This record gives sequence, C-alpha cells and structure tokens, in this order.
Amino acid sequence: MSIEPVNRVASAYLGHVPGISNADYHDAPGTSKTMLDEIAAASPLHFWAKRLDPNRVREERSVWDVGNAIHTAILEPDTLTERVAGAPECDRRTKEGKAIAAAFELENAGKLQLKHDTFRMVLAVRDAVSRHPVASGLLSRGKAEQAYFANDPETGALIKCKCDYLYDDFSMIVDIKSAVDASPDGFGRAAANFRYDLESSWYPDVVELVTGARPEHFVWIAVEKDWPFAIGVYVATEDQVKRARPICRRDLATILEHQRSNYWPDYGVQELRLPAWARR
Repeated sequence: MSIEPVNRVASAYLGHVPGISNADYHDAPGTSKTMLDEIAAASPLHFWAKRLDPNRVREERSVWDVGNAIHTAILEPDTLTERVAGAPECDRRTKEGKAIAAAFELENAGKLQLKHDTFRMVLAVRDAVSRHPVASGLLSRGKAEQAYFANDPETGALIKCKCDYLYDDFSMIVDIKSAVDASPDGFGRAAANFRYDLESSWYPDVVELVTGARPEHFVWIAVEKDWPFAIGVYVATEDQVKRARPICRRDLATILEHQRSNYWPDYGVQELRLPAWARR
C-alpha cells in the first residue's frame, strides 16, 4: 500500500523521553504497536471509535492495572510501595471490615490499589523472576521503561515505543509478559494471538531512529501468574523480525490512509463467509 508522506510532526515528545508514565505515554501523540494491533483486529470504524471519537467511553483499566503492577514489581521494584498498595484481608460485609477497607483506601489514595490476593500474586511473580538465573541476569544491564518517539522517515508520521527494558549499549530489548501458560506452545499461541512478534521489529526500528543504534536482540520473559509461577525466556528469530516489518508497515499505512481521508468505514458489503467447521 503506497501513501503520500505527511508533514513531519513537531512534538514535545520527539526523541528519548525518560520517566514518562504509562498513562501519559498512551495519551501522547504518535502511533504505537498497540495501535497497529487495533487497526488490524477490526474495522477502521472500531479504531476511530476507540482512539478518535470525542465521545468515546474510556476503556476499563483493571486488567491493565494488574499488568502495570507486575511490570513495576519486576522492573522498578524500588518504586513499588510508592505506586501500588495491596489491600488487607478483611470481610467488607462487616462493619469492622468496611472500616478497615475505608482506612486503607484513604491512606493509599493516589496509588494503584489491588485486592489482597492479587497483590500477593504480583509479589510472587516478582520473586520468581528475581530467583530465575536467566531472567534476573537479563535485567541487570540496562534501564526499565524507556520511551522513544521518532518521525518515520518514509511517511513523516510520529511513531513511538516504550521498551520494558533496554540495554545501556542498545544491544537488546527485553519485554515482560505475564501469562496464563508460559510454555513454548502456550506462549507461542499468545504471541500469535496478540502479535507479540511485531514488537521485535517495531521497537528496534523506533529506537534506531532516535539513537542511531539498533538493538540486535529481542527477548521475552514470560512468567505465569499462578503457582509455581513458571518462567519461559523466548528469543525473536531473524525470520520473525523480517516477517514482522512489512506487517507493521502495512498497518501503519492503513492508519495514516484513514487519518488523511477521515474515512472510517465498517465492514461494508461482502459475500458471507462461513467458518471451516460449518463448511464441513
């Protein structure tokens, strides 16, 4: 798909933006890998409704909250108690339990507040990673939560990424994934469903545009959220990176094409397609 270049975006976010929160990063201008997933997952109308509709309803963040807590616990453990609090065990149906809960919420206003069992899970995941000889070693040579914004040289569009962990010499990006199943088959299915492999192209591309150095290696640390909190470490292959790049470019082009035309169609008119099981 070919598109005309857009004017380069002059943004306060251009370059390396350290210390930006997840909320500010997601609200900042620029196309992210998540947005590529969204335009590919449904119709352009759905993308517009989620990202651009001025009357859109903000997405429920509870699942994101747990993921953010896990990332904080693993990648920035020194800040965990400043940002996340676990509720005490109490029966909120009783007068005493309600009082305990109210005091906890007041005392921890402004923090991400998690249920007691959820917070214990977050700590257990953190401890599992810190005990793992390979996973802990991978997280000892760089900095966490590094955001980069760049003008795409082909289109001029502002693009962005936020690396969970980036080596100081820019040689490797490490991404943390909490998982139901961190086994090779289980994580492989999740990677296909959520297009994790696209990160191995998109993130290094953005980092290289800003720093001039391209991370050669992309690694995922997948950790299960249930006992015994097993971990799998997975390396992106060269073939996966090569396959991911044209998909990223295609999805970026689709977003820019609809932004330029301000045309956000739904599914339109087409022949009915029955699933394979129905044809059998």
